[in-house]
Amino acid sequence: RNNFAYYTKPLSFQVGNSSIFIVKYAVMKLLILILAPLLLFFGCESPSDQTPVLGVIKNFSGTVYYHPADSVERLKLQNGDIDNRPLFPLDKLVVGENSFFHMYLHGHGDFFLEPNTTILLQRPDPTSKFEIYSKLIQGTMDCFVEKQSSQFAIQTPMAVAGVLGTSFQLAVDEQATRITLLESEVGIEVQNLEQNLSNPLVLRSQVGKNGEILGQEVVLTSSPQNLSTADYDVRSDIRSIDHKYPYGAQSGRLLFRTFTETPSTRTQSYER
Repeated sequence: RNNFAYYTKPLSFQVGNSSIFIVKYAVMKLLILILAPLLLFFGCESPSDQTPVLGVIKNFSGTVYYHPADSVERLKLQNGDIDNRPLFPLDKLVVGENSFFHMYLHGHGDFFLEPNTTILLQRPDPTSKFEIYSKLIQGTMDCFVEKQSSQFAIQTPMAVAGVLGTSFQLAVDEQATRITLLESEVGIEVQNLEQNLSNPLVLRSQVGKNGEILGQEVVLTSSPQNLSTADYDVRSDIRSIDHKYPYGAQSGRLLFRTFTETPSTRTQSYER
């Protein structure tokens, strides 16, 4: 109440040159006090809003190069980057021989890059059917996606793997893309690069004769089309225990776990 009285008191003075000046000064001061916080709140966009942090480096071994977005710089990762270096859209990661890389993408899960693998992180497009977070250029990427129906996707040179909540593996070489679903009832939707197939192939897991969970695998040598599942050469006997991902190194050799052992950094349970 006292502050309001202080700023409005000059309005009661008699009209004159000095009185008008006092009124103008008081009004301007009041406007500054009101507008300054609003300008700070709405007018200043933080760098994280312009370039959102996608994730963080969780572990690596061997030779891994980090290419920051929009830069010709190439950095060899150091131990100090673990749990400290954030990852942004258009960052590039190149994993060398006898090396591996583990990243956590916030709200989506854990991703492991095997030797001789290159990825380019992406800025997800919320207007597309599936939001692409990474392009796998070459090599093998092991994925543990946390959220069911997250619309998370990874793009390869031939297809978009739209994940509906699953653990899976992608492998790319010069001739083909291999998509291996290890465990998920809702599965992986295999879309073309434009994401406009009305009848896409969907890989799903199922329960085998002995009660074990069996996944599916498809190898693509060209972009997928609107075909039935029968038109693809789909394997349906994929066992998680037969597939491994790198998680560490000892005495210069990589250590692997089967897909039945999920990463310890997960924040949610993986749903089938």
